[in-house]
Amino acid sequence: VSFTAASLQFQVYRLIQYDQSDEHLGSQLASFNLVPATYTQDVFRKLAIIQWQNASEANLASIMDSKASAVLVVLPDSTFSQGKLSSSQSQQWQKTEKYLTENNIRIPVYFIEESADVTSLIQEVESSSETQPEFILAPKDVLQFVVKTDTPRPVDALMLENLQGLLQGGDEFDASAPTIAFVANYDALAVAPDMSFGANSNASGVVALLELSKIFSNLYTNLSTPSKYNLLFLLTSGGSINYAGAENWLNNPKSQNLIDNIDFALCLDSIGEAAELNLHIARNASDDKLADIQNFYDKMPALAEKMGLKLDFVKKTGSDQSSTPAWQHERFSRKVLAATISNKETATTGIFDTGAIFDRSINVDILSKNIQFLAEAVSRYIFSGVTDDQVFPDTYPLVDQDFVENMSNYLTSTSRFPSEVAVGSSINDSLYSVLQGHTTETAKTSFKLDSYKFYTHKPATLNIYRAKSWIIECYIAASILAYLALLYVVLGFFSKSDDKAKRD
Repeated sequence: VSFTAASLQFQVYRLIQYDQSDEHLGSQLASFNLVPATYTQDVFRKLAIIQWQNASEANLASIMDSKASAVLVVLPDSTFSQGKLSSSQSQQWQKTEKYLTENNIRIPVYFIEESADVTSLIQEVESSSETQPEFILAPKDVLQFVVKTDTPRPVDALMLENLQGLLQGGDEFDASAPTIAFVANYDALAVAPDMSFGANSNASGVVALLELSKIFSNLYTNLSTPSKYNLLFLLTSGGSINYAGAENWLNNPKSQNLIDNIDFALCLDSIGEAAELNLHIARNASDDKLADIQNFYDKMPALAEKMGLKLDFVKKTGSDQSSTPAWQHERFSRKVLAATISNKETATTGIFDTGAIFDRSINVDILSKNIQFLAEAVSRYIFSGVTDDQVFPDTYPLVDQDFVENMSNYLTSTSRFPSEVAVGSSINDSLYSVLQGHTTETAKTSFKLDSYKFYTHKPATLNIYRAKSWIIECYIAASILAYLALLYVVLGFFSKSDDKAKRD
């Protein structure tokens, strides 16, 4: 096929490719050069285009059965947020993610964000008739969609790291002092690695933790009455993969002194979307442990009501010993009293069925309000002998909303897929730098991710050409053959004439 210059170019994002227990899962190929068709048309050996609302497990399976050579899923534009998904859409998309990520997809699968140009192209593809004959004298141009990219390679020995900062209570540092831990995972995982922005889950938790480190650093510096509590700010990696970072930190001998003195660990997960908070309490917390923190719990509802927030307590019965915990606090609750504060009423059960590809924005006003609630709630616990208005007066500039907005924008502007936050990444360095600015003792602990093997990835360019139909190629070929045949006849004629002249 003869091409004109690419008339349009779009950025597209490939479906994840990874290995688990020697299984090859996700999209196994990356490049293609194909004629497009919508998923309702004949997609045999073509690029099947499907809108995300129609990308059900059944429709995707039908596309695969029809021997399509690639799939392009059209997502809503970047202004669409996860909160706009209806309950039925969320449930369907979870099944879609499960299908795409738990099967060996032997063709390229890409995602593209909707735009006016993309919509126009889809309409053109839909209007093209596969049954209408092409007129001999006026053959039509056809669209050709092309992605040419490097062959993905496995990423061996992926090293991740946990980041921590400790703020000391009292006039002198005492490692044995009781400790309150704030915990948040800072990685993100979506079905398209390069769209792993993880805004609410869990950039919001990271921003909250960093702002809380700043708030309490200022408080500890300026209060005349020091607190007896040390405050630990812990950013874990591998949170999207069964909280691998939390598991490593809890089992790391270097962490044991801190763990032994943790009175309570509060995990921050998805708190930037709604003024409705749920405190998920550890399932195996004993009554005596709960008594130690009951004062903290008791003060939270009144404070939430005062600030116009809705707060519910979610306590489950049973054990937290699952190898695939639903919440990060379930990792911690095996050793310390722990809970998770979140907008979510329930957690997802798998690492991919989260709809994270739609998780693109944070409500800065709501996040700031939730941060203020957490700061005031914790301060009332650690300064139990001080009245409410003595901790944070109404005139005290508690939350730095500019910092919250800027850090939110930074974290959601680039992918935080595990391989993008490996040891030494710029994101890690930026987060660690903030911790160093507001805490007295900082440390990094690295660990190897063994449970999954990911493949290299990067956004690709989709080139769209207007190509001449194959009938034109036939015309050209036929014309060349006719010319050669005529040339042969003419040369043969003159050759015979020359021979006859010589004999005469």
